[in-house]
Amino acid sequence: MKIFRLAKAFLIVLLFSSVPVWGSNPVPGLDRVVWIWLEGVSFSEGSSGAFLKSLIRNQPSVRFSGFQAVNPSTQGNAIAMIAGSDLGVKDNELTRFFAPTIVDLLESRGIPWKVYAEDFPGACYLSPGLGNYKRYRVPFLSLDRVQSDRYLCMNILNYSNYQDDLKNGTLARFSVVIPNLKSSGAFGDSLAVDAGLRTLLTPILRNEDLMNRTTFVISTMNPDEGRIESPFAMIFGQRIAEYGKVVKDTVNHYSVLRTLEDGLDLGSLNQEDSKAQPLTGFWK
Repeated sequence: MKIFRLAKAFLIVLLFSSVPVWGSNPVPGLDRVVWIWLEGVSFSEGSSGAFLKSLIRNQPSVRFSGFQAVNPSTQGNAIAMIAGSDLGVKDNELTRFFAPTIVDLLESRGIPWKVYAEDFPGACYLSPGLGNYKRYRVPFLSLDRVQSDRYLCMNILNYSNYQDDLKNGTLARFSVVIPNLKSSGAFGDSLAVDAGLRTLLTPILRNEDLMNRTTFVISTMNPDEGRIESPFAMIFGQRIAEYGKVVKDTVNHYSVLRTLEDGLDLGSLNQEDSKAQPLTGFWK
């Protein structure tokens, strides 16, 4: 009997040690998040720019060499990043969707959020695009809830508002920053990407208080066509335990969304985000 009880106890320990403890939150509480969306930037390109190389060397950071997009189109990936599903969208034709997104989770928790899109004309501009600005890259504007509520629509702003919020100390707790086609990497200009990130991040890097309270996520909406290499993705900030860490595990947009949901205590959209494992193993 004693041997039986010991064997039973061993099996129970073995069983539960192999199952993730979903009741706990492995991602630390995140005070403020700035999420930057690139396009067509490979892992090697994102890791080799002069500014980013310096940032990786001087800031606690982790990069994901096994990062994957979840859709063949930029818009499909952009929707997946906020809805936990691509909702069947496979192209960049303008759409309007009614599914819940991270906006609903943020609003339900009373967490201030803003989206800063480079070259965005402002005033709830819903046309397809203007110059290097394209609406399909800003899925928040395709949300029925946002289009129907001018208060929510005014949360989508131009880059100039980002600079003002930094200067005035009014940066929202959750911010998405979407560079235009050129500075996001969509044209394959890695120098423009590096220069754009320098402009975006240098004011924060010089502000010790902001740096101490902000976690930065950089993820690439989709890889450059014809390339096998993974798109670039990175997290940096004072909550990261190491400098220049590289994670080779296969992760995707849903993994990032799940991580932010956990870090901001948002709950889940009960889509692919609820099935994805959060990004862990590198937090303080």
